[in-house]
Amino acid sequence: MNTADLRTAILSRFLIRRRRPGRERRWTLAVYKADRLGDFVLAIGAIRRLVETTGAHRTVLVLTRHAEAIAAREFPGVSRVIVDPTRSGVGAAAAELWQRRREQIFREGVEHLVCLRHHRLPAESLMASAIPAGTTWGMASSTLPGPQAKLGTLPLDRDIAPLPVGAEECLELARHRAVLGAYRGTPLAPAEITPTLEPGWSGSGSRAVASPFGSAEIRDIPRRLLIVAARHLREAHGLGLDLLCPPGETDRFAELAGWLAANGCADVRVEDCDSSESLRTRLRASRLVLSAETGTAHLAAALDAPLVALLGGGHFGWFAPWRRSARQHWLSEPVECRGCSWYCHRATPECLTGIAEHSVLDAIDAALACG
Repeated sequence: MNTADLRTAILSRFLIRRRRPGRERRWTLAVYKADRLGDFVLAIGAIRRLVETTGAHRTVLVLTRHAEAIAAREFPGVSRVIVDPTRSGVGAAAAELWQRRREQIFREGVEHLVCLRHHRLPAESLMASAIPAGTTWGMASSTLPGPQAKLGTLPLDRDIAPLPVGAEECLELARHRAVLGAYRGTPLAPAEITPTLEPGWSGSGSRAVASPFGSAEIRDIPRRLLIVAARHLREAHGLGLDLLCPPGETDRFAELAGWLAANGCADVRVEDCDSSESLRTRLRASRLVLSAETGTAHLAAALDAPLVALLGGGHFGWFAPWRRSARQHWLSEPVECRGCSWYCHRATPECLTGIAEHSVLDAIDAALACG
């Protein structure tokens, strides 16, 4: 048995022994959504329905630091517990739990635990299952085949069948609906959990904005398409382009801005976004958002901003496309290998590099026309 299998076996035995909640539990409901910003945005509508059902003061959110600021703004009366289950795998998660074992949520637990993280690694399953709960609600992990899949069904999982995906939603949203429907005992329509952020898009600014980089280089907007988009925005619509730079990435964004200028793209600037709140402010005021498949795209869609997002085929349909209105456009080139989970065996990710230039320009024109 290799190391991964041994860890999996030990973890499975530990998780089967779920503890019951204590008598001094503070909260009735815990919502587990330890994820990055974009994935948390996708869950906002579902969380809002759960909070309405249970009450803010009786609900606690279990999340990561990436989503803490937006959770504080959207759910001001709800308690928050910050965890980090994905740093270094099972060992780090177990060490974190040992250090925090006396905290109330891990000691006394809750009456109900709803897990909205459907693609869990072993460390994430360990963290969620360490919360004592009377009843648990979660869909069996849909993590791709590999050592982590040998965990099988965990105590927090139920036999909840995925729902058909609605016209304006993705698989992640359909799974949220399935879990909430099972928890509440009544089905929900897609519109009931559509992620919405208010106040929404205002378009009060005079520039377009862009988040050109994805979570990995393979997901970035191809530079060929970025050039034609920047030129078209300036020449056809009189819009300059601001590259939205997160903390610590100034050099990378400055290099890209210089490269665009050297290739004939006028009026391209780098604008620092040091927090999710500053990012939200810039998106609300923008005339158009151009983005790779990243948190920026999901925030823009939730704000109902004009959006052109370039969506690769690695996880196509899992987390996107989805939209609030006709302002949002997701572009992807259909390829036979779609659904590869980003294990790309081609010279370039043709799901992105194969997108036609005219498709990008047409989407920009259509998004701006809806504004």
